[in-house]
Amino acid sequence: MELRQIRYFIAAARYLNFTEAAKHLFITQPTLSQQIAELEEYLGVKLFDRNGRTIRLTIAGEVFLKEACEILAKTEEAVIATRRVRTGMVGNIKIGFMAEAAKKFLPQAVAKFRHNHSNVDLSMAQYTLWPLTKALKQGHIDIACMLAFSLDNKAFAWKTLYTDFQAAVVRYDHPLANHTKISLLEIAEEPFVLMSRDEGPEPIDQLSKEFARQGITPNIVSQHSSMESVLMSIESGIGISILPRCVEAYATPDIKFLDLGEDSFTVDVVVAWKKENSNPIIPLFINELEGAVQP
Repeated sequence: MELRQIRYFIAAARYLNFTEAAKHLFITQPTLSQQIAELEEYLGVKLFDRNGRTIRLTIAGEVFLKEACEILAKTEEAVIATRRVRTGMVGNIKIGFMAEAAKKFLPQAVAKFRHNHSNVDLSMAQYTLWPLTKALKQGHIDIACMLAFSLDNKAFAWKTLYTDFQAAVVRYDHPLANHTKISLLEIAEEPFVLMSRDEGPEPIDQLSKEFARQGITPNIVSQHSSMESVLMSIESGIGISILPRCVEAYATPDIKFLDLGEDSFTVDVVVAWKKENSNPIIPLFINELEGAVQP
């Protein structure tokens, strides 16, 4: 049984006249009669009672007409849905993010995207750096909003949303807390609290490289699995840190972010995806992200 035969049958049932139905279908009457006969043979029942030029549906034909109309309607819905997927109008996207990197723009972008693309199933999950990179590589998520560490340009593509500056982070009553700008040499002897290397070694390696340029070996007293724990350690007076400015969105008033002046170094905040991922929703969401990021 072919979809074409179902359409021919519905037209014949609507007109109850093979000649008129054939005209509507832009085929010849013999072609229509042959297709209906083949359909009846396939189903093993007569769909029409024929009496000369007069035809009428049999009981089996009436039952099949109802089902045939539903089949045709479902087929058309499937075609429309498939075409929408091709153009990114429906589908799903899984977003991974580092909270400190995405806080400034992701909520607004997601809210606007959901409004504009209500048929897209969107899910979100928070990670730290290395687990986020791993989730992206393994295909657990479609895109990642993250700091631009751990990205291999052979496997990933990415767009820079903005460039952030690293800052010294101290407790409010630290002797340097009221300074507008400080240098790495001024904090060379300070105890440092950082993210754990297990959560991504690159930020620590970058920091060590910057200190090495000044001939400094940082005194790292504790490392943590979450940014919240790092900030709490600073607030508790355990040590200071160097973190991207975007982390300031999560800090309490008891923590101060200080510019590093000429010693300042940067990190890009990016949206990344696997090059082999062909999900058509990805470019749609990236466009929304780029619109949400303030220059």
